[in-house]
Amino acid sequence: MQHDTSPFTVLVGTQRLRLQASLLYLRYSKRRYLQFYPLFDRFHLKCFLHLALMHWGYAPLVCVIDNTNLARWRGLGANAVMVPEMEVFARGYGFKFLCHAPKHSDRKAGEERSFLTVETNFIPGRTFTSLEDLNHQALAWSTVRMEQRPQGKAGLIPAQAFEYERQFLTPLPRHLPAPLPTVGSFHRRIRLCRRRRQLLRSARHRPGAGPGVALSPSRGPLPGSSLGDPIRPAALGREEPDRARSRPTGALSSPPPPPLQS
Repeated sequence: MQHDTSPFTVLVGTQRLRLQASLLYLRYSKRRYLQFYPLFDRFHLKCFLHLALMHWGYAPLVCVIDNTNLARWRGLGANAVMVPEMEVFARGYGFKFLCHAPKHSDRKAGEERSFLTVETNFIPGRTFTSLEDLNHQALAWSTVRMEQRPQGKAGLIPAQAFEYERQFLTPLPRHLPAPLPTVGSFHRRIRLCRRRRQLLRSARHRPGAGPGVALSPSRGPLPGSSLGDPIRPAALGREEPDRARSRPTGALSSPPPPPLQS
């Protein structure tokens, strides 16, 4: 099987959204599974593969991907080393990831051709009221309509070809649990949410526009600043005059100079 993502700008309701289309493709039977995501990270990849493979009930031995950092740790092509987290995930479904050679996207030409079919056959002429409606129509289009439509010059029907292909695939038990977010993915999502809040605050509270939060370019809010409080000079590393340390009353800073002797 082959997996890849591609960006699409889709009119959803009254807004144009920049979405990531994730598509899984069985090379022999030409079966497809399509979904759209506003954000696609490693956890979304595991959830998508789980939904697609459990829908088919079978898994091939190899999943061809590009040299993406979602599953690849280091190296390129045949020398690529996968992320241990993704290796463990793939082992639970009986397959392994394989990166194609750099600049050889034709190694998954069926996947690239499927994205062109999505652009020219699925999106035109359809209206989507929400992201859930978009994914519902994408699922019906990829798993119902396209499976009964003749493919290629040979007129191969994916639903019929899969009946022959599945004897070479690994059957999956129905009790496989859905993937859970790991500690690393959980912290990445927290950092992303914090970064978004910082950007919103910086846009609302510009310098000179009144009280707000002072944002450092690399470390976020400066110490001593909070929403609704003006930024004090102490937060910027300068000491306020009214908060300067005062010496005890009656104490002299230095003894008086001795009298001059003639």
